[in-house]
Amino acid sequence: MSIRPKRITHKDLGMNKDLANWNSDLQLAFERILPEDRSTAGSLLPVIPNRQQWEEFLSQVKAEWQAWRRNLSLHRYCLVVFYGGLAFYEYAEGKLWPQFAKAVDDGILTYTLASQGGMAVEKIFSANRQSEINHEFAEAAKDIGLKILQRD
Repeated sequence: MSIRPKRITHKDLGMNKDLANWNSDLQLAFERILPEDRSTAGSLLPVIPNRQQWEEFLSQVKAEWQAWRRNLSLHRYCLVVFYGGLAFYEYAEGKLWPQFAKAVDDGILTYTLASQGGMAVEKIFSANRQSEINHEFAEAAKDIGLKILQRD
């Protein structure tokens, strides 16, 4: 029988940290998850920061994005938690990329018809860039031992 890790606490993830510090702390949090449990559904949830920590984490991701985006594998634990946190806190209407682009303040402006008339403006990444980021995420998740469901 495996022991479920305790949820990371505010003490575990201090304020005013750069991504290298976040990455180290998140690595420790992942190491609390038994390797055989990492491939089960929901294994990422104990590592997702609480809402206050999430906002601090997002702020740091945004601050370092322009440098980090060139080498996403540099902070692979941050990348996995960023995806997981976006899915947990920000995911809406079957779309990930507008929330991703908004979180990092990057991407291409797109204009679409809004459901109630008018135009909706949002940022999104090109399909090629989405594929590159998804590939980096999948590699990081695989290295950490998480199971990723691939689309055919």
